[in-house]
Amino acid sequence: MRMYSRQAEGYFELRNAATRQTWRVEPTEYLTERQAGVMLTRPDMILQFAHHLRDMWKLKGHGSIAVYAHVKMSLNARPMQALVRPDADLAAETLNLLAPDAWVTQLTTPLSRI
Repeated sequence: MRMYSRQAEGYFELRNAATRQTWRVEPTEYLTERQAGVMLTRPDMILQFAHHLRDMWKLKGHGSIAVYAHVKMSLNARPMQALVRPDADLAAETLNLLAPDAWVTQLTTPLSRI
């Protein structure tokens, strides 16, 4: 049996380079607390949500939108750390199933031994 604990918090920042407008989007504006909690711990879901936001803003007439995720996560009682590079435009990224994604950060704190 595999056991782990994950906790995450975060928000998304959308930017329109042409108009210099920015928007801060809380995941709970579109998802339930539980859905947002799960999504923020899964890089593939973070990317999917970022693409959803990009598409929604495009439908609203905002043109080309960049989407940045500011997500911190704790895995197995480690201190919170960035899960996604905050400078990575997720609107332009794709999910790579065969290799690690460059926009996902690596764990920096080893698991402490009890």
